[in-house]
Amino acid sequence: MAMSIKSRAHIIFMDTALNGEAVVHHNVYQAFLLTAVKLLAYLKALRQPPSERARTCLFIIQQIVTFSHSIIRARADAARSLHAGASCGLRLHHVRW
Repeated sequence: MAMSIKSRAHIIFMDTALNGEAVVHHNVYQAFLLTAVKLLAYLKALRQPPSERARTCLFIIQQIVTFSHSIIRARADAARSLHAGASCGLRLHHVRW
């Protein structure tokens, strides 16, 4: 799951200097949507009881949200060190929403 988000967290998709905030939010949404579809397939393959599957799913979602924000911020910081004009105005509450 982490690799799915990581591959879609490229700074070109998250740079608010290149894209408007609405576009960046849409890119984050699409990354989560693809990850959610993959998560559903993985959970079905586990063949857990529904109550256990729900607990596992919630735990994974919480971890992915935290990881996503961290990786986006790290890539934005790296991009700023290479390109003075790079900017990422994405905050944790944007990702959580």
